[in-house]
Amino acid sequence: MMQETKGGVLQKRLAFSVIVLIAIIVVIGPIFAALSIARARGLESQQAEASKLASNVLVRADTVAKQFFDMHDALIKAHADNPCSESNIDLMRQLAFSSNYLRAVGFVAGNSLVCSSLGIQGNGLSIGNPDMITPKGVSIRKAVRLPIASGFDVRISEKDGYAAIMARDVALDIDTHTDGMLKGVFYLGGTELVTSNGNINPAWLDHLGSKQGVSFLDGDYVVALHRSPNYNLVAVVATPVVYLTQNVRKLALVMVPLGAVTALLLITVLVWIARHQTTMQTMIRTALKRHEFHLVYQPVIDLRTGRWVGAEALIRWRRINGEMIPPDIFIPEAERAGLITQITERVLELVAYDITHHFKSFKDFHVAINLSAADFGSDRIVGQLYRLLRTTGLAPGQLIIEATERGLINAEESRRIIRDIRSLDIGVAIDDFGTGYSSLSYLTTLELDYLKIDKSFTDTIGKDAAASHVPTHIIAMARSLKLQCVAEGVETAEQAEFLRTQGVRLAQGWLFSRAIPPAELAQKLRSMKSVISKMEDLV
Repeated sequence: MMQETKGGVLQKRLAFSVIVLIAIIVVIGPIFAALSIARARGLESQQAEASKLASNVLVRADTVAKQFFDMHDALIKAHADNPCSESNIDLMRQLAFSSNYLRAVGFVAGNSLVCSSLGIQGNGLSIGNPDMITPKGVSIRKAVRLPIASGFDVRISEKDGYAAIMARDVALDIDTHTDGMLKGVFYLGGTELVTSNGNINPAWLDHLGSKQGVSFLDGDYVVALHRSPNYNLVAVVATPVVYLTQNVRKLALVMVPLGAVTALLLITVLVWIARHQTTMQTMIRTALKRHEFHLVYQPVIDLRTGRWVGAEALIRWRRINGEMIPPDIFIPEAERAGLITQITERVLELVAYDITHHFKSFKDFHVAINLSAADFGSDRIVGQLYRLLRTTGLAPGQLIIEATERGLINAEESRRIIRDIRSLDIGVAIDDFGTGYSSLSYLTTLELDYLKIDKSFTDTIGKDAAASHVPTHIIAMARSLKLQCVAEGVETAEQAEFLRTQGVRLAQGWLFSRAIPPAELAQKLRSMKSVISKMEDLV
């Protein structure tokens, strides 16, 4: 009897083991089959995406090349006896302003930039030896540090002495949210990279052959190459295979109903783990729930009178433990995670509170709010701003929104939303001007009210004669477009005086005040108002 019992137990264990094995095969078998199919389809999808991005890079590279050769041909056709004559420099300025991607146009002799659309460069600015020279005689210097482009490197392409100065990676600045992506442009006839954002394998060119385009899987990357029909250029984009794996997983979940329960359990576990991991994204979500974000205000000064006429609202994050997280860390992460619009909503809530409780009595005082690229991708922001006006009772001109050049990448959509915002009597400013790729032709398509001079250009005032021409030309550009200038980062009296004499009315920076809490700002405004009132009584 004992033996029968033991035998039954063994049989039950064996049967259980067989059932478990069958269950595993039933669940995992279709998953493996589906993964094979999903991988093939996922590879096709990622190759198509990489090919699309490579095509976008090529379009920019072709446009940059065309603008360079058009600039060169126009200057050669001018037959200037003196390349640095005032008339020739005026032509350089026209060519630079009419281009989307050329920051400046100049003339190079030897290895020095002798003059440019930004003016005569004294005895010349050294730009070093070329990194490469194409068979067409174009000399390319990939990374040059110039005082006229303070704070970042530029690329200089030159032929017959005439040179185009542009952002170092202008051809690569396409709209993408793919981390780890490699982008570059080759010059055919060699394996030399004109520009790239990482270590691109020159052997990838061998896959192109005589074809116009090709995509393939190589190790850790899905690679796509496109050949230019107009120039000896090849654009390359390589996306990490991690995105292929993600696509395979999504497709497998759809194609394998027998694995749904397993997948659901797996997702549940992953979600539980993700919610309990201390990542920046979860920290931001938690901070929004706990109201850890607050505002400080950078005063805007009227340089003619010294009065505080407005302030820019700046978001700050103090965690519950007192730790401060800098905006240059959490803002990019919020953009990547799709949380930036929620932060904008919080900013609008805080601004509404501060206006109602602190600034309501200052009728000639404006508040400026920064909007992100995501905010300009939907009409929702127009409704939010309308509700802010109704809640606070702000008068026309008391609210300004600021957008960076990169934030207006979708020009047609941005133009429409800007028109709707301005119809609410809200001013619109383009922020950090000069750090993106805006040109005169681009700005004329937008309905703007203010142009903000970036701190990197304000810093050049009084330090270098060549570099100080940049703010002057930006001010002249704003004047021609009937825009008010606002200078950022003013830190010295010399800078303030220079800007005032150039006709700039508004400025902000540490010379006047650091960013301060709303209650402190309101107190200072009351004190100033009291002083002005007493002076008026004396008069």
